[in-house]
Amino acid sequence: MATVKPFTALMPISELASRVASPPYDVVNGEEAAAIARQNPYSFIRVTRSEVDCPNADPYDDVVYERARKNLDWFMHKSLNVELSPCVYIYQQIMNNRAQTGLVALTSTDEYLKGIIKRHELTRFDKENDRVKHITAVGANTGPIFLFYRHGENAAIRQMLNAWTQEHAPLFEFSAPSGLGSNDIATIRHKGWKIDAQSLIRAISGEFRRVSTLYIADGHHRQEAAAKAALEMRKANDDPEASFNFTLSVIFPDDELLIMDYNRVIKDLNGLSPQEYLSAVANEFSVTQTDGEARPVKQKQFGMYVAGQWYSLSYKKSIAADPIKSLDVSILQDALLEPVLGIKDPRSDHRIEFVGGGRGLETLKDKADETGGVAFALFPTNISELISVADAGKIMPPKSTWFEPKPLDGLFVHRF
Repeated sequence: MATVKPFTALMPISELASRVASPPYDVVNGEEAAAIARQNPYSFIRVTRSEVDCPNADPYDDVVYERARKNLDWFMHKSLNVELSPCVYIYQQIMNNRAQTGLVALTSTDEYLKGIIKRHELTRFDKENDRVKHITAVGANTGPIFLFYRHGENAAIRQMLNAWTQEHAPLFEFSAPSGLGSNDIATIRHKGWKIDAQSLIRAISGEFRRVSTLYIADGHHRQEAAAKAALEMRKANDDPEASFNFTLSVIFPDDELLIMDYNRVIKDLNGLSPQEYLSAVANEFSVTQTDGEARPVKQKQFGMYVAGQWYSLSYKKSIAADPIKSLDVSILQDALLEPVLGIKDPRSDHRIEFVGGGRGLETLKDKADETGGVAFALFPTNISELISVADAGKIMPPKSTWFEPKPLDGLFVHRF
């Protein structure tokens, strides 16, 4: 049983929605965040990555989190409306004529702690701690957890949301590029509606109580940080219905989501010459030189760029039946990254960089050329693999999935 609750949202003034909306805080680096803020002072990146307004401070210094609180106050005076009564919302994103339509509501921290909201990735303490400090200082969830449910469990939810969108005008509607520069993969249309009919809110909440499990698509650090912040705040307020016990989320049906490739770049060849490296790779993989980019077209196939050349790799051995070992990211890690390139722990090794599919294969080539390293293009993990891993209570290797499009920050804010 999944709980969803209405809330009194902070939302941008309709005509400013496109300017307030910003990329999720964790898909941009410091330079990219600063560039966004310089170009657009209304970008909500000034709240989620408030170090852009503290250029001489450590990003994890208390002054940065205090700046985030002050910046949210500024946005509330300049560009955000405060809803007067609890509502739920609809957030729709359309990319390449493919729409994903989700419910924006609060979900239960306790249901995450109990495993009703399931994860598939580990989190890093430094990133958790950053968001705990941010949530505590700002007193708000400034970006949603990206969740999904198995559409086969409940068809009524989609029907109710679609009916509302057909009968009501959106509160905001704008287009924005999906990527972060010259490698944009598409333009995405963003639309948002408010559901203020209490009878429908109750009906939607009732249908979600028939959903057994919610799955985290993206936002593991936000979710874990929200839970830790809630547990800390309970020391001063043990009311189970206190607002901080519920987390801002947007929940989509699984069959509307798109998982793209999540690729890898290693900064060097672990002391090997290019020829030595290729010989080592050939022990486990069939290696075929290609003309142009080598984008995988099926599972267990990999693209590799090294020393100015693209190659297609196919794993030679049989695939384990284990839901983790059989993943392409696991095969690459276990058969190549660790034994050949010495990447023992991809969560902590600074020689590895993860590049979302939205940035394109040209970005992989450029990064590998920059350091004399090697880049790998992977076939996307599919949603059924993710569900199998989460249901088994297991954890995928880091950066196994890249969902596109991602919900933007700043369009819906949950203040405690």
